[in-house]
Amino acid sequence: MIRCLLALIMLSACSICLAQKLLVHESWHREAIYKVGDEISIWIKNNESMYTATITGFQDSLIVFHDDTVNVSQITHVFVDKKIRRWYFMKYKWEKLFLYLGIGYPLLELINHGSVDKETLIIGGSLVAAGLLARKLISQRIRIEGKRKVVIMYPIKQSATPP
Repeated sequence: MIRCLLALIMLSACSICLAQKLLVHESWHREAIYKVGDEISIWIKNNESMYTATITGFQDSLIVFHDDTVNVSQITHVFVDKKIRRWYFMKYKWEKLFLYLGIGYPLLELINHGSVDKETLIIGGSLVAAGLLARKLISQRIRIEGKRKVVIMYPIKQSATPP
């Protein structure tokens, strides 16, 4: 049932498309669509580093970049950018939140009381440490496996004669 619904959503999305697009799909409400001219950062199978380039076109199951082509099945990870970051409400906001709180808490104490207590510095330092830890622990890569897919969407060709 879910697969049929997913296929229906994919077909309806394809009917709206006017050109080929790259779709990074996790679930029905988590999709990132990349068009020609968009920049994408990916990790390719058997490669040791991140590959970042601007998409110049699509061919069959290939993404064409200015100097290279990549088969969609060779993509193992997609790096988080603005299109993917909005999938997760708080996952990529913890770092900034803790850092701002860690700096702001002692600052407010200083403004309100004119001095900063030892406990306030400990709490502020702990919040900054939590922000740095969140930066280290939360990965910027999303593994493409299972329900996560990278798909090239093709436009549906319109007939030349009206019905």
